[in-house]
Amino acid sequence: VAEDGNYRAVGDFLEKLRAPLGVWLVNGNWEHWRPSVRDFDVYHLPGIKFLNNSAEKLVDGIWIVGIDDVLAGNPNVQKAVSDVPKGVLTIGLFHSPSFFDQLQIKFDLVFSGHTHGGQVRLPFIAPLWLPDGSGRFISGWYESSNSKMYVSRGLGNSILDIRFLCRPELSIFEISN
Repeated sequence: VAEDGNYRAVGDFLEKLRAPLGVWLVNGNWEHWRPSVRDFDVYHLPGIKFLNNSAEKLVDGIWIVGIDDVLAGNPNVQKAVSDVPKGVLTIGLFHSPSFFDQLQIKFDLVFSGHTHGGQVRLPFIAPLWLPDGSGRFISGWYESSNSKMYVSRGLGNSILDIRFLCRPELSIFEISN
């Protein structure tokens, strides 16, 4: 969500997305920081499924769990997983990847973002800046205690409207059990 809180543009984008098992949405930091300018409800668009400390069954044996943002929201993992049966594949969605190291409950697979991949990258050195809530994560795949997480560079920018050697991305994954 841009500085001006342009939720309509977010809604226009989300309405164009299609996926066989649905398009899933979780809160990030800006949705909490700019709620007063929200003049368009992206949480109830047709075809969009919003998860906020909650879970839903995707198909037999696979559940998706959405956690509120750890940086600006009120994450509650226990509440989110309370209906998830034991022994199923669990996919976690949360915005700030630093939460991956804090989880007491391990997901099989996690998708996160927030870092913008560092936005401005120079060869052979770490990003010059990462937002709070990034932790040790920049972009790509990470693994810990049999959980895997993918951190997307995303489509937008943060603070500065620039990217250098860090292309935006829209990641598409095919998951089967």
